[in-house]
Amino acid sequence: MTIPQGHHEFIEDMIDWLKNNLQNIELLNKTLAIESYLNAIQYIAYKILRFIIDSPTVKRITQPALHQVWLDVKFIEEHMSMATSISARDIKDSMRELYQTLMLLLMDNPMEYLDENKRMEKYIAVKGINVMKICEKFKVY
Repeated sequence: MTIPQGHHEFIEDMIDWLKNNLQNIELLNKTLAIESYLNAIQYIAYKILRFIIDSPTVKRITQPALHQVWLDVKFIEEHMSMATSISARDIKDSMRELYQTLMLLLMDNPMEYLDENKRMEKYIAVKGINVMKICEKFKVY
């Protein structure tokens, strides 16, 4: 299987569109602009996760596909923190559930999720039902 090397172009276009549209708000009220950026990023992350989990068109998922989503998430984090005054940590926090779910599914030892201490430390935002649904999509039909 080929491992993806970069983010999707449409993610870049979406982030550029978001940036351009919110720059006008930033001129009027910087606090409102930051809140708007973070809400938009949180919504994007939520919809990506829901798409992976609930979309009837995503019947099966592979490690390279999850890696591609990871690259897209990292692009959003890096691009938005460079383009705005928002810290990468705040952006990552806005995408916490998606970020932690991908970290869990892409790691070498996902069994550590079963360790309650590690789960509370690393995967506090991950919902077990979502992990179960995604793992079901790893099955080979």
